Amino acid sequence: MMSNTLRFPVEIRDKWGLINEAGEYVVKPIYEDMGWFSEGLVSFRQNNRIGFLNRDGKEVITANFEPYKHRMPEFSGGLAAIKMDSKVGYMDYSGSWRIPPMYDVGFDFMKGHALVAKEVFRVINSSGEVISELPASDISYKERWPDNWSAFTARLWRGQKLFTVALNQYSDIVFPPRFALLTDFCNGVAGFAVSEDDIDIAFGLVALNEQIVRNPEFIWMKGFSEGLAVAGSISNRKFGFINSSGEYLISPQFDRALSFSEGRAGVFIGGKWGFIDNQGKMMVEPQFERVASYRDKYARVKTAAGQAIIDSFGQRIWES
Repeated sequence: MMSNTLRFPVEIRDKWGLINEAGEYVVKPIYEDMGWFSEGLVSFRQNNRIGFLNRDGKEVITANFEPYKHRMPEFSGGLAAIKMDSKVGYMDYSGSWRIPPMYDVGFDFMKGHALVAKEVFRVINSSGEVISELPASDISYKERWPDNWSAFTARLWRGQKLFTVALNQYSDIVFPPRFALLTDFCNGVAGFAVSEDDIDIAFGLVALNEQIVRNPEFIWMKGFSEGLAVAGSISNRKFGFINSSGEYLISPQFDRALSFSEGRAGVFIGGKWGFIDNQGKMMVEPQFERVASYRDKYARVKTAAGQAIIDSFGQRIWES
């Protein structure tokens, strides 16, 4: 029986293995690369082919599939986008094809639908049926969709200019081509950019009903996550976190910042990375060279000596 205990992929001298919460090896480092656990399985790369392990380290899907260039596949909604013979299809937990590989591009499933591309972008359901077609020129890949997601964005040509529109899960346009850049809508609000000579010069907030929530007054902005968005201040060129009204709840004081995940956000200050909570309190003092966002209560970090996995208070359960 598969254990419910958390497992963490770790890298030692360019090889990947699995440890448990006690920092003990479940699988010694033998793989070329690993993803992160999702729905009980984790992808691995061996001999430049992709397969999946369960939490006990058992290979449940044999490594027969092509790797992606910049990411490792994950399960979402019971299916994983898998590449074979340069085409993408969708596989279930048993390793059986639910949707055969036929697409040039395949996004993860979200709310029972996935975006795929074959000559044009399409929205399909989990049976592979085409729900709609989308004349988009660009759609950004989402590794993890937020629970409060309202609409995703796509870039469309209008004459000689590119605009960003927002679409629902059926690819209906719910926000028209008005701005060159939009973040994804969460809780009905998104960041937008005003541009001059194709350069984004300021960001504001807009609602799905096209009402301006906040006039452009930020130098940069990320999409909302856990009710807050990273936004850069024009006055001091630092980054803080705003609410959906555009008010700073965490003052702009950081040189860089990551979005919130599991109640923590990575912040870069004084040349090092640490983590704050959603009140702006420093929960893990800045000490790391690089950090990743929290998943399953833990985060990967790069230290001066190597790598570590830390809990939400900065305690190291493993380091190299």
